[in-house]
Order: sequence, then structure tokens, then C-alpha cells
Amino acid sequence: MKKLIKYIVSIGAVVLLLVAVVGLNIAIQDNNETTATSSSGTATRLNVAIVNEDKAVVSGNNTYSLGNSYIKKLEKDDSQNWSVVTRGTADSGNYQLIVIIPSDFSAKILDLNSLSAEQATISYEVKADGNQQIETEATKVGKDIVSDLNNQLVDMYMASILSNLYTAQQNVQVIANQQSGNIYSYRTNLLGSAVDFENNFPTLVTTANSSLTANEALIQSLSTFSSLYNTLDSSQQSFSTDLMSLVEKRANDSISYEDFASALMAVDPDALSTDLTTMTELLQDTQSQLETTVSNVSSSSTSGNDDVQNQVDSLTEQINTLENQFAEQLQVLQEQKDNIQQFAAEEVAKYYKDSSDLTVADLLNQKSDGNSYLTTTADSYRSSLQSTTSVALNQLPAIDQSGISSLAANMTYLDASAADSLSDFSTDLAANFSSEVSYTPSALSSELAAAKTALENAKNDFETEEQTYTNSVTNATNSATTVKAKVSLTLPSRAGFVLDSWSYNGKTYSSSDTENVEVTLSDSSSSDNSFKFTYHYDTDTADTTDDSSVSDSISVKINGVTVTSADTMPDMTDYQTKAQAYRTAESAYTAKVQEVKDVYKNAQTLLNQYYTTDDFLNQSVTDLITDIVTTALTDNLTSYTENSTSTTESINKQIDSLKAKRDTIANQLASLQSSNEAITSSLTSEINAVQSLQEQISDLKTQETSVSSALSDSDSTLGTLSSTLSDLLSSTSELKSTSESNADEASQVSTLFSSFNSDVESAQSNSSKLATDAQDLMAQFNKELEESGDFVGSFVKVLNNAYSNGVANEALLDFLSNPVTESSSSVKATVNVYRPFTWILLLEIVTLFTAYIFATYNVIQKVKDKFSINKLQETDILNTAVIALLAIIIGVILGSVSASRLSVERELMPSWVLVVALFSLILTQGQYLLIKNFKAFGMGLSLFMTISFVYLSNAIGTTATLSGVPANLKKLNVLSILEETLSSYFDGQSASLLLLLGAIVAILLLIGVNVFVTLNWQKLLQKASKAEV
Repeated sequence: MKKLIKYIVSIGAVVLLLVAVVGLNIAIQDNNETTATSSSGTATRLNVAIVNEDKAVVSGNNTYSLGNSYIKKLEKDDSQNWSVVTRGTADSGNYQLIVIIPSDFSAKILDLNSLSAEQATISYEVKADGNQQIETEATKVGKDIVSDLNNQLVDMYMASILSNLYTAQQNVQVIANQQSGNIYSYRTNLLGSAVDFENNFPTLVTTANSSLTANEALIQSLSTFSSLYNTLDSSQQSFSTDLMSLVEKRANDSISYEDFASALMAVDPDALSTDLTTMTELLQDTQSQLETTVSNVSSSSTSGNDDVQNQVDSLTEQINTLENQFAEQLQVLQEQKDNIQQFAAEEVAKYYKDSSDLTVADLLNQKSDGNSYLTTTADSYRSSLQSTTSVALNQLPAIDQSGISSLAANMTYLDASAADSLSDFSTDLAANFSSEVSYTPSALSSELAAAKTALENAKNDFETEEQTYTNSVTNATNSATTVKAKVSLTLPSRAGFVLDSWSYNGKTYSSSDTENVEVTLSDSSSSDNSFKFTYHYDTDTADTTDDSSVSDSISVKINGVTVTSADTMPDMTDYQTKAQAYRTAESAYTAKVQEVKDVYKNAQTLLNQYYTTDDFLNQSVTDLITDIVTTALTDNLTSYTENSTSTTESINKQIDSLKAKRDTIANQLASLQSSNEAITSSLTSEINAVQSLQEQISDLKTQETSVSSALSDSDSTLGTLSSTLSDLLSSTSELKSTSESNADEASQVSTLFSSFNSDVESAQSNSSKLATDAQDLMAQFNKELEESGDFVGSFVKVLNNAYSNGVANEALLDFLSNPVTESSSSVKATVNVYRPFTWILLLEIVTLFTAYIFATYNVIQKVKDKFSINKLQETDILNTAVIALLAIIIGVILGSVSASRLSVERELMPSWVLVVALFSLILTQGQYLLIKNFKAFGMGLSLFMTISFVYLSNAIGTTATLSGVPANLKKLNVLSILEETLSSYFDGQSASLLLLLGAIVAILLLIGVNVFVTLNWQKLLQKASKAEV
């Protein structure tokens, strides 16, 4: 019976552990879901700083500043908190996103004609301070800003291109018309003249040769003058450079000298002499007085010895008398000290006017001459607290139990526990207080009821509108026969579209079956000859803009041929309006509920404080005040007595010290007199040196005046010479420039004459050919006119829909600016939020615990004695069977709960549970085998498998960088294999048949080994030792 109880306890422990870990994991996930839901419903408005460093660019007659233009657009956008600031303000301010528009933004954007055009770079900096949500949102906003700029610029470029193309088309048509007119004019006006043109050239050639000869002579003369002026200008430039260096050096020297002279002149010799004389006289008087004093002290040191002795004796007598009096006084003080307590009690009673029971309020209200000692007395504090409590109580809509119950009923619409805090409010204290101070209910109850009504109405409107976004579409086909065919679906590209399922010919397909699905086509007369699509739009992410480049229909292709399509996109304007109204009403109701909770909490706090204060102020402090006065007087008298004794001893020591130091003071006075004489001698020598320095400064001042005059004349002469040289240099430069200009102009004229002469000769040689070519050209013009007619007709048709009556085609502009729409897809969100990692870890812990119990505590070892078959007694079949049963139960429970919590698709749930159950058997049997046969070593292997799984799990994010031994460990780890298998379910792929068969084979092998293999290391070691002996 005891063994059966142990058996049941072991199984109960396994079940208890299973329930505990599953419950813990579910609680944590529910908490995470609640946090994620509450945070996802809160819109984030970022503080965005725009640093506009863009410089305006002039193009043609217009000035462009694209940075300012974009900022004006952002000012109309209220999705974020935009601020246009400087870079320094942005770096030091409280901004989550800083967007920097560079100084060359407009220049690069408008540099379209450059062969190496550069992209303008918009920099943005995210300052999230470790907040992942803000960092993600700020990064998205930064990318949206760059994307928005790109879209605007592409629109601008395309509009410019299409405008120029439209203008070119119009101009080509005009050119074609003009070409026809020009050819007619050429035939009538130029062709005949060209034939007679060759007779006019001989005279023109002769004139051109004469002009060229005369111009060459002029160039020679001008070149000679230019060389002379160049030589003169070089000489003057060299002289000017030397002169300027001389003047600069002279100016530097003059500045240094003037500074020195100014410093010397700043010293007034007369004032210095007067100050030194006064100082000398003062020092001499002081020295004389000091000598006289020292002499008097020295002369009286011997003659006054008797008087000093008499004074010392008199002082000793007086000290003795004082000591006796002090002892008598101490005795009197001791008598007073014995009666201090009685004296203190009488004085306290007298001071507080014989109050029999002195309270804290009496102490705080005490006055002197009609004025209170304290700024805030007990009465004023009680009055202030009563006023504050009254104001808080008047903010309550009700203070009786029935009113509070009615108020609580309106607070629990969204949260059933919202009114729980009202139960802490004491209606008794509120009633007592209202009997002392009048109470006026607030209108908070009616405001809460109004907010609740508004929320109910908004919710009803929102839920009614929300029903319109779950739809189904049915479209028929025209199949004539019943054949097999491949069906492919093209879904809408608009964001937010979700296909739930579709059906055809009586068979329903999942949302993932959209490519090359084999179906049986029905006859057109069949009732099942239609495609039915069940879908909905995710109203939180749906794109409701009117964008012609986004597809809103479902298309069906049979064997690659589109046979039908259906429009799906509803108008979500009303839904978004009512959703916003619902969120606003919900926020207002929540705020009102919180306000009710806050006012009741505040009122209760003040009521508690008010009545607690009364108890404190009514406490008796008579004994406390008496003890304070008694202790103070006692300590004062005791301190006085102790200090008097030490004072007597100190006085005696000081008198002895004064006697001993009298001779030392006399010697020090003599030494002081000697030092004073030395100082006087030194001072006299210093005064003489200063007077000598004063005379030298006076001489320098006189010399500086004459030198400054000579330097000024020299500066004036150099300045005049420099000015004259500058004028001469300017005139020479002008003559040089004029000469060079004349030579250049003559060279240009010569070039023109040479070119003209060459052209005339060429024209003469070709004039005869011109007549023949003119006739040939006329024939080519006729042929070109015929060919250009086809070109004009073709060119005019290029994008002839870009403009209509001179107005741009907005639809075509939108298509050209965004010809390819963006389409993105991802694995279900649950794979990113709820990884199977935690559930696999729970499975490992529970199975390890189970294997450990049955391997180390063999609770049913002797149960096998009940069987009569000897072979059965030698096996471990009972333990193995029980463990297998527990493993199946564990796997089914964890598999079912995890599939539900991880939102596994219904059709994949049985496969999911089967996989978890099989791996539960593998883990339990395998770890039981290790721990049973290898004890601690087997336990270590199991723990190593668990730890390696944690470190190498997909949830940790290191799988992309694994190689070598870690990669091999991951491949061999049973837990990693299970994680990879379960992760594939989120992509719609169940476990393969090969994996299931392999798991079953492994389970059978492990069960067989556990049943028939049990290693007894003690017996093996004993046999080994006997064999060695």
C-alpha cells in the first residue's frame, strides 16, 4: 500500500509541475498581449526637428529654395510635432527625430543638365534614449520623409519632361510647316541667285589681300610698344616692392619705439619724487617712536622689579579669595539643583496659567504679548486642513452609500474592477465631517453618465459600420465541359486586404491556395459554376486612398487565361470617422472614470488626516515640558560647576607663565631695536637708488622728444615718396594695359582678315560648285519633305495623351511617377511574437523531471513481484510503460494548449499535437535511459542538451552566424529539431511524413532499450575487480 501511495504521489508531482509551468506561461503571455494591445492603440506623435540649411539657387530669372517649400508643406501636416530649428537647438533640445536638409539640396536637385548629377542626401538622426517603440516610429517617419521628397521630385521631373515633350511636339509641327515654306522660298529666291553668285568674287579677293598686308604692319608696331611698357612696368614694380618693405619695417620700428616712449612718459617724475619723500619721512618718524619705546622698556626693566613682585603677590591673594568664594557658590548651586524639579513644575504651571492638563494644541497656540510664537498655530492648521478637506469633499458627487453605488454602476462599462477603489471610502467619516461643514455634491455623476451614454452610442455606430468590411464575392465562369484545370488567383495589391477562403464547384480552399490549384471545371449550367471569395479588409492597416496604380479586384486565371474578376474595395470614410469617434468617446469615458477615482481617493486621504490630527493635538505634554526644563537647568548648573574648577587651574598656570616670560620679552625688545636700525639703513639706500632712477627717466624723456620729431619727418617723406610712386605705377599699368589691349585687338583683326581672306578664296573656289549643289539640294529638299511628313506624324503621336487642350493629364503623370506599386508580405505575425521556444523549454523541463523521478526513485520496483513470469521480472517494462503513458499525456496537454495560444491554424492542430506528443515520448524515454543507466552523467547530458538548445535557439537570433561545432550540435539536438519543425507550421507547412516515421522508430528503439537494458555499475565493477584478482 505504501508503494502505491508513493507511486500516486510521484504522478501527482509530475501533474502539479505541468499545471504550474503551463499556467505561468499562459499568465505571462496574457500580460504581454494586454501590454502590446494597450500600447498599440496609442498613437505616437513625435517631436521632429527640421534643420533647414538649404541655400537658395538662382536658375534663369527665378530663385528656388526647395527646402523652404518642403517645410511649408510640413507645417500643414499635424501627424507629428514639427519644429524648424537650428542645428545647435536640435542637438540640445528634446526631439526624438532630427531631419537635416543640407545646404546643397536645391543646387543638386536642380542640376539636371550635369553629366555627373549627384543625389541630394537628407540626413535624419533618431534620439530614442533606449525606447524601442520611439526608435521604430522615428525611423519610419524619417524614411517616410525621404520617400515623400522622392515622390514629389519625381512628380516635378515628370511634369517638366511631359511639358517639354508637349512643347516639342507643337514645335515639330510648326517646323514641318515652316520647312515646306522655306523650300518654296529657296526655290524661288535663292536658287537663281546662287547660279550667278560666282561672278562677284574676283574683286572681293583682291581687296581682302590688301587689307591683310596693312594689318600685319600695324601688329608689328603695336608689339614693339607693348615690350617697352612691359620693361618699364617690371622696373617700377621691383622699386615699389623695395620701398614698401622699407616703409613697413620703418613703421614697425616706430611703433615699438613709441610704445616704449609712452610707457616712460606715463611715469611722472615729480609725483614719484613727492611720494618717495613722504614715505621716507613717515618711516623715519615711526622708527624714532619705536626706538623711544624700546629704550623706555629697557630702562624700566630693572628699576621696577619690586613693584612687579608686589603686584604679583596682590594678584595671588585675590585669586585665593576668588577661589574661596567660588567654592561657596558651588555649595549654593548644589542646594538649588536638588530643588530643580519642583521649581520647574511650578514655573511651567505658572507660565501656562495653571493649566491642569497641558496639550499639544495649548503648546502650539501659546502667545506672548498677543503674538503667537509660531507662524502656523494649532488652530490655524486645523482650520486650513478643514478648509482643504471641505473643498475635496465638495468635489464628490455623493458621500452616502446609495449614491456611491449608483455612481459605481456607471464606472464599470469598460472595466468591471474600475469601481473597486470606491469601497475604501468611509461614508461614516464623510457624514461626521459634513455635520461640521456644509457639503455640496458636484456634477461629476451626471458628467460620467453623459460620457457613458456617448460611449455606448459611438460603440454601436462603430460596430454597425464595422460589419460592412467582411464580405464575399461570387463570380461565374463560362466553362462548357467538366475537365481538370489549373487555377491561379491574383489578389488586390491594396494594403489591408485579407483573403479568408475561396470555393469552386462545391470545394473550399484555404487562403494560401492561390497558385496552380487543380480544380474540376463544371458545366456552365451547373449551380456550382462560380468562384466564391470570402475576404475582409484589416481596417487598421487598409489603404483607403484613391490611387489608380493600386489594384482593388480579385482576378481568376484558368490555365494562365484570365476568365473573371471582381471589385472588392469599399469606401472606408464612414468607418474611419466612426472609429475615431468611438476612440474619442472611449478616451473621454476613461478619463472621467479616473477623475471619479482620484477625487474619492483624495477626499479619503484628507478625511483620515483631519481626524488623525485631532488625536495628535489633544495629547498631554505636561510631564514632557517639565522634564525638558528640569533637564536643561540641571545640565546648565552641572556644566557651570565643572567649568569653574578648570578655570581656577588655568588662571594659576597663566600667572606662572607670565612671570617666566617677562625676561624673554625684554631680550626680544632689544633684538627688535637692532633689526629696526638695519631696516632703516636699508630703506635709506633704496630711497637713494629711486632718486637716481628718477633722474635717468627725466633724461630719457628729453631725448625721446627729439628722436620722435626726427622720426615723424622721416615718415612724412617716405609717405610722400610712396604716394608718388603709386601714382606713377598706376599710370604705367594703365599704359601697359592699353598697349596690350591694342596689340590683342590688332591680332584679332588680323585673324578676322585672314579668316575673311581664306573664306573669300574658298567661296570663290566653291561658288562655281554652289550653283550645281543648289540644284542638287533642291532635289534633296523635295525628298526630305516627303520623308519628314512620316516623322512628324509619328512624333506627334508619342504620349499625345500627356496634355489635353494645354492641360496636363494628371492620371498619366501619376502613372509615370509611380509605374510599379510596392507589395510586401511577411510570415504570420504570431511567428514573430509567439515563438514555440518557451513551450519546447517547458516540455523539456517536465519530461526531464518525469524521467528523473522514475530513474532515481524506483517507487514500483517491487510491484513486479506480483507477476509470476520470470522473464518479465528481469525487465523494466512497468516503469517504461508508465513513463510512456505520462509522456503521451504531457505531450497532448502541452500540444493542445500551445496550439491554441500560438493561434495555429485549425487544420494543422492535430498534426501539431501529434508532433509534440511524439517528441515528448522521445525526450522522456531518452532522458530516462540516460539517468537510469548513467546517473549523474546522464543528468549532465540532459542539462547540456537543454542549455545548448537555449543558446542555439532560433528565438535567440544566432542561427545566421552558426558554423562548425555549434552548427553540428544544433543539427543533433532533439529540441532544436522540434523547434524547427514547429516553426514551419506558421508558414502553413506541417511536419513531413519522413519525420513522423523517424520519430516513431526512435520511440520504439528507446522503449525496447529501456525495457531490456539496465546497467548495474556496482555489479560490473565487482566482477571486474574479481577478474583482476
